Amino acid sequence: MKNTIQILAVIISVQVILYSCGFAYGVLTGIKNPRAESYSDQREYLSKHGIDTQYMASFKTQFSDSLIGSRFALDTMLEAGYSPVQFRVYDGKGKFYSAWELCFGSAKRLDLYNGFPKKVSAHWPINPQLSLRNDQLFLSPLNFDSTLLKNAMQSGQYDYIVLSFWAGYLGKHSREMLSSIEAAIKRNNEKKFLHIKVNLGE
Repeated sequence: MKNTIQILAVIISVQVILYSCGFAYGVLTGIKNPRAESYSDQREYLSKHGIDTQYMASFKTQFSDSLIGSRFALDTMLEAGYSPVQFRVYDGKGKFYSAWELCFGSAKRLDLYNGFPKKVSAHWPINPQLSLRNDQLFLSPLNFDSTLLKNAMQSGQYDYIVLSFWAGYLGKHSREMLSSIEAAIKRNNEKKFLHIKVNLGE
């Protein structure tokens, strides 16, 4: 019986590793079926979990396939798909600085939030061609002016600009990422951050 349980645990672990970039492991991680999340739903969800509700945006649905395309994809292993739970960090001028997605493993265990933002390992399959100028094309601001990013990049008023991709239906990993980023930004009060929460609700 013990051996059967161990074998089952190994099989489940392998499946999670192999399919962690898609929705196949949703039952294990709390991810539910995609659904529309209105602005009021988003505000309520973020407030309920103590997450700042400034600078909220939604992902333009016409760009849904873009996160697996070479221009916008974070993960260069495109055949693996992508993890919807991810963040991207740019410097004040919009140049790529760092990133993470759930496929890479737990950001907390990788110690990415202490001293945030950190450069990630060079062997990670991260697309170095990402840019904030490209990424802003798929954002629909919900409670800030659409010129904010353009003006911020021109003025260099922020040290870092963070885009975090989330949705209520993405479960605890999405929620924990947002909370961890917010806490990390508060700890690094020597730097000025602009944190935009990008909702993936359809």
